[in-house]
Amino acid sequence: MIKTSEIISWHTPQWQQIAQFLGQDRFPHALLFEGIKGVGKRHFAFQLAQMLLCQGEPTESGICQSCSSCEWFLSGTHPDFVVLEPDEGKKLISVDSIRQNSQKVFKTSHQNGYRVLILEPADAMTIEAANSLLKTLEEPPPSTLLILLTDKPARLLPTIRSRASRLKFTLPKAEQAITWLKGQGHDLETAERMLALSLGAPMRLQGDAEDINQVLLESKQWWKDWKAMLSRQMNPVTVAKECAKAEPSLFLNWLETLFRALIENAAQAENSPKLSSVANYEVLFPGINQLIQQFSLPSLFRMRDNVVELSQRQQSSLNWGLQLEAFACDCYAST
Repeated sequence: MIKTSEIISWHTPQWQQIAQFLGQDRFPHALLFEGIKGVGKRHFAFQLAQMLLCQGEPTESGICQSCSSCEWFLSGTHPDFVVLEPDEGKKLISVDSIRQNSQKVFKTSHQNGYRVLILEPADAMTIEAANSLLKTLEEPPPSTLLILLTDKPARLLPTIRSRASRLKFTLPKAEQAITWLKGQGHDLETAERMLALSLGAPMRLQGDAEDINQVLLESKQWWKDWKAMLSRQMNPVTVAKECAKAEPSLFLNWLETLFRALIENAAQAENSPKLSSVANYEVLFPGINQLIQQFSLPSLFRMRDNVVELSQRQQSSLNWGLQLEAFACDCYAST
């Protein structure tokens, strides 16, 4: 369960929006939280849900943490709160899940207060599920809140987007992110490397300290191999076979970070408009500037797009090793 007592410093603008809704007595029935993975949308959603469900004495945060409602919430047993995600082993949210959970949460209230349904990721709904949800949005029951979380708002039906009040979550400043990561028990060097690997989103890299340290250790070897390959000192097939042993989602995240870093450095070298970044990529890819002259900016954008395609193909195909090998060979040929 998310630690709802923890206040995230870069969420101040979003809380101000919520306060404005409450102050004007026009709280929406649906909220759409947009922002890249790791900026804390889920954390904010849980805090908001508990605040609306809390029945204790008012506090500065709006959450007493001690009433029966808060106790149910923190134990994951609150009858007026549901988190709807794809079923285990599946990538989509079905129409049956939408119907069953909508009825469960919105039909009756156990405490005569708010009822809250969090849907994540909202873009994982099937067309049938989205249309079913749309009916609820068109005629929302009183004292209900639907919170939709997404990294890809463009994949939602326009009719759903238009019926929800949108809150955009942006990357924190580097200082805020580093301070938060250090507050989680990481030293400065680890925090900087985590932030770089997370594309500036400090809550993106999940796991305990041992898991994270293992990923950072593996990323050092990945960079050593890819740097050698991009310098034509190592065979791309060999590199791909080694990297295929890694957990695909972690390695794809690393690849996305690598090409983001290459693009930013190449753009700066060509005096193009500097891309916004809150991460110091040099801590993750030492010596990256030495590779920039080997690529044109268009070729880097093309390879970045190929990473996105590789990620999509990996989700629907079992032949991960061959896919990665083809991608590595393409990168090698582009140098």
